[in-house]
Amino acid sequence: MRIAKLRTLLTRLMDDDNGCPWTSKQTYQSITSHTREEIDELIKAIDLGDTKNIQEEVGDLLLQVLFYSAIAEKRGDFTFDDVAKTLHDKLTYRYDFIETALAKEGGVLMDATPEELDTLWQQAKLAAQKK
Repeated sequence: MRIAKLRTLLTRLMDDDNGCPWTSKQTYQSITSHTREEIDELIKAIDLGDTKNIQEEVGDLLLQVLFYSAIAEKRGDFTFDDVAKTLHDKLTYRYDFIETALAKEGGVLMDATPEELDTLWQQAKLAAQKK
């Protein structure tokens, strides 16, 4: 529900006639420096072990995802729902790939080591690129 409210707020701010003059003029390119800044701030909070700040910075990074999606929707490129579907499909494919690979060896996801899973994750990424 809160994601929907955030999306509604950004849509209002992106409106050329009644929105925020700064927000409505942004492009993919113009906000990349802000995205880098938010990533750096999140990494710093993680390095410091500051969970309160991690929460805030994850929210700021989520804003960046929503902002790119709002820009894309305004341009007619894609929507946030398209982004969510793409992510869902990607994760479903990769975990299906991993579980199938493990099953061929008589294994299961819960018993795999982090190293095995990392290797299989990379293999799943490569296999998806070849599709």
